[in-house]
Amino acid sequence: MKISIINNKAVYMMFYAFYAYSGNITVFIRSFITAFAAVAVFAVILDMPKNLTLFAGLVGAVGYMAYLTAGIYSKLEVTKVFWAMIVVALISHILARCLKAPAAVFSVCGMIPFVPGGGIYRSVLYFIRGQGSLSNHYFSETLQIAGAIALAIFIVDSLFKMHNKNNKKNKK
Repeated sequence: MKISIINNKAVYMMFYAFYAYSGNITVFIRSFITAFAAVAVFAVILDMPKNLTLFAGLVGAVGYMAYLTAGIYSKLEVTKVFWAMIVVALISHILARCLKAPAAVFSVCGMIPFVPGGGIYRSVLYFIRGQGSLSNHYFSETLQIAGAIALAIFIVDSLFKMHNKNNKKNKK
């Protein structure tokens, strides 16, 4: 059984979206390479098996491209992260089945570009400076992004579990 991850129409749509987003295709390529390198290095730091490191980098890079594509349609950070994490979780599950590895290995590395570390930093910074309203804003945004990450992974995991349960019933 052959699994097709991306069809040609989706690839063309993604390239067009990034060209429209940046106005320059080199920004798209640079972002892809940077996200790939950052996630692959993080995978090495996590002591991931070497044969899976490149795949983890690919998951992170494609997820970041989905984040940029979602930025064309929505300016809300939470929405962009949610859709990017849906893509990351989907690719993680597909690769897990193809490479016979846990999906969490790819999901953890793939979520690295979206972890709201900057938001929590700003929240604490403004809290220390006594600017409560800005602190509350960044803290609530951080919680929303963390919730979006968890919800996206939960949705995709649930869909795959339902699919597996249906396949087991059909085989009997």
